[in-house]
Amino acid sequence: MLGLLESRTVSSEILRYANQGMVKTDFVQRVAKLLLTSSKCEAVDVWLRDYDRYLRCSAGRHNGISLSLQALDGGREFLSRQARMVHREHSSELLVPVLAGRQRLGYLHLRSSRKDHFPQAVQTFYQEIADTLASALMNVQLRSDLQERIKELTCLYGISRITAEPDTRLDHMLQRVANILPAGWLYPDIAGAMILLDGHIYATPNHHPHGKYAQRANILVRGRQRGLVEITYGEARPELDEGPFLKEERRLLETVAEEMAAVINRREAEIEKLRLEDQLRRAERLATLGQLAAGLAHEINEPLSSAVGFAQLAGKCPGLPEQAGRDIHKVLYASLQAREIVRRLLTFTRQTPPGQMHVDLNKIVAEGLQFFESRCAKEGIELSCRLSP
Repeated sequence: MLGLLESRTVSSEILRYANQGMVKTDFVQRVAKLLLTSSKCEAVDVWLRDYDRYLRCSAGRHNGISLSLQALDGGREFLSRQARMVHREHSSELLVPVLAGRQRLGYLHLRSSRKDHFPQAVQTFYQEIADTLASALMNVQLRSDLQERIKELTCLYGISRITAEPDTRLDHMLQRVANILPAGWLYPDIAGAMILLDGHIYATPNHHPHGKYAQRANILVRGRQRGLVEITYGEARPELDEGPFLKEERRLLETVAEEMAAVINRREAEIEKLRLEDQLRRAERLATLGQLAAGLAHEINEPLSSAVGFAQLAGKCPGLPEQAGRDIHKVLYASLQAREIVRRLLTFTRQTPPGQMHVDLNKIVAEGLQFFESRCAKEGIELSCRLSP
């Protein structure tokens, strides 16, 4: 018969487990194993309410320990049946509610092959154990929730510090973010992280790219998927909200993906801003150069006009030697060509309102090439142009 001393021993062990900071699934398994050992039953089930479902831990002398999840309604129906009937393979069963005030946290379900294994004194003993378990569960739940929030906030704070560094290259930043992600998950020792962006992978060494246990969130930049953030487990863990992952971890992963998208969008906007500023500076320099060229063209145009006029007058002098006539013709041709270049330069720098008109493309191309002919000739480059008729 179980006595007061053993009751206190079992209760002390349960409270000790609760104070070790273990996750709820590990805590439930330890409690089920403890009750199986101390009760001398063939099987013990610990049913714990976990939001909208039951977490069931089954411990048997021949079947070991297993964990499973039951929908809330299905769990109630199952437990209701257990309260009204006895398994064929067991002669005695005991169903003890785990209560915290009016809140039902779960049940203890014990089964024995011996008849009358649960007299009133034993039932009282297990009710005391259930009361201790209720207090321990509240402690475990509060501690677990607090630890998860601390891990989540620590992860997000670390990411914000990394992304706030202005001089960090994007690839280095993504790798550093991937390195700190596993610490935000329930099982960081077996967790690996990977960030995929535009085909480039930034992953931790223990990431499993084709692992069975994975959680992913897409990186959407301006409505277009550019990559994803992925967390993987290298080993099996008990079934939770999303495989072995918590629903809080899903929210954290999506927050990380949104933060990465915002950082990428901000970085690309800064690059585009710098590019536009550079274009603006170049346009301003070209405008200044155009103004200088226009003023210079006016200054050059006056002596060129004089040179053309004097060359024309000199060419009309009677008795001019033949060689001198040819030289004057060359001077006149060169002066006219220079004046034409000045005219085109003035046309190029002149600000005129935009309009539409029919133009001769061959003429425009030919005139444009004249700016390069002399330079190409000096460099020994042959300039060839074939225009459509």
